[in-house]
Amino acid sequence: MDRHEILREKDFTLHITHGGPRQVFFTVDNSETKTPPVQVTASAYACILRWISEHGMQLVHERIFGSLSAQPEVVAARAQALTAAGIKADSCFNYVQGRPIFGEGLAGMLVQAVRPDEGSAVQTRIEDDGMAARIWLMNGARYFLLHGVHGPSGEARAAQAGAMFVRASELLQREGASYRDVIRTWIYLSRILEWYGDLNRARDAKYAEFQLMPDLDADPNVPDLRLPASTGIEGDNPFGSACTMDVLAISGAARPVIHQMANKVQKDAFRYGSAFSRGACVRDAQMTRIEISGTASIDETGKSTHIDDLPAQVAHTLDAVGALLATEGASLADIAGATVFLKDAADYARYREVAHQRGLDDLPAVYVHADVCRADLLFEMDGTAVLV
Repeated sequence: MDRHEILREKDFTLHITHGGPRQVFFTVDNSETKTPPVQVTASAYACILRWISEHGMQLVHERIFGSLSAQPEVVAARAQALTAAGIKADSCFNYVQGRPIFGEGLAGMLVQAVRPDEGSAVQTRIEDDGMAARIWLMNGARYFLLHGVHGPSGEARAAQAGAMFVRASELLQREGASYRDVIRTWIYLSRILEWYGDLNRARDAKYAEFQLMPDLDADPNVPDLRLPASTGIEGDNPFGSACTMDVLAISGAARPVIHQMANKVQKDAFRYGSAFSRGACVRDAQMTRIEISGTASIDETGKSTHIDDLPAQVAHTLDAVGALLATEGASLADIAGATVFLKDAADYARYREVAHQRGLDDLPAVYVHADVCRADLLFEMDGTAVLV
C-alpha cells in the first residue's frame, strides 16, 4: 500500500495519506472540478466513509471549507452520507467560510480518521451552543479534537476571542485535561484585517493566565516553547461569531514526545506579538506528526517580504515550511493535508506555476480565497506532515 494515494474522481480529487496502521488523513480538493456542493459532498463522504469502514477506523476531525451560502446543503449532504453508511449524523465538524478560488460553492475538506486503542471507541461530545469534541485513546494517551469553539456573538470582538480561549479551557478541564495540553489551534477570524491585533492581545492575556507565554528575555536560540502551533486566518462561520477555532490536545501519563518548534529562517511569532509556535512535533510509536502553523512570507526579523510579488511570496513561504520540516527530517513531500490561502483568487494560476516548479502539483491541499493577517501578505499556507 502506497503511503500517499490520489483518487482523481469526476467530481473532485481525493488525497489519502497513511499515518501508520492506525491513522489516515483525507484531503478533498474541489478547486479544479468546481463541482456543485451537494454533489461533491455526497461523493467525497461516500468514498471516505467506505474507506474508513473497510479499515476499521472512525472520524475524529472534519474541517469543511466553502461559502456560507453553501453551508446548509453541504451539512445536509454530509448527514445523508453518514446515515447511509450506518453512522449517526452528528454535528461534530467545523464549517469555515473558506471561499473557493472560483467563487461560490465548496472549496474542499480536511478529514482525519483513527483506529483507537483496542477495547475503546472514539467518544463524541456535542454542546448546546454548537461546539463539539471527539475524544479517543491512542497508545494509552488521550487525544481531544475540539470543533468550532467560539465566544458569544453579542459581545465585542476582543471579548469574544477571550471567551473562546476560556471556553476551550473549560471543555478540556471537564474531561480531565487543561489548555496546557493543547498542541495546535486553527483560528478563523471574520474580517481579520480589522482586528487581528485585538485577537493577539486577547490571546496573550489568556495564555499568560494559562502559564504558556515564553520568557522574552530568554536565549532566542534555545527557546522554551509551550505555545501551541496555530493558524490565524480570515474565515466567517455559521455561528455569527467574530472567530472560531479547532483545538488539538493530548493528555495522560502515556502522552507521546511533544515539542513546539521554532524556525531558524523566521522570527518566532511571539516576539512580534502573535502567541504561537512555528510548529509542533508529536512522536508516537507509529508516526511522527508535524503540525505546520500558518506560514507566510515573513523573514527572520519578522518583516513581510517580497511586497506585491505573489510568486516570490509563495517561494519564500515554501522555503520557510521546508526549513521547518527539515528540522525533523521531513520535507514538503511529507505533507498529508494543507490549506493554501490566496488574498486574490486571480493569483491561483500563478501559485500553480510556482508549485509546478517545486514538484508540488499533487500537494494534498484545499485552496481558499481569504485575507491573510497583514494587508501586504498575499499568500499563506498551513498543514500537517507525517513520517512513518
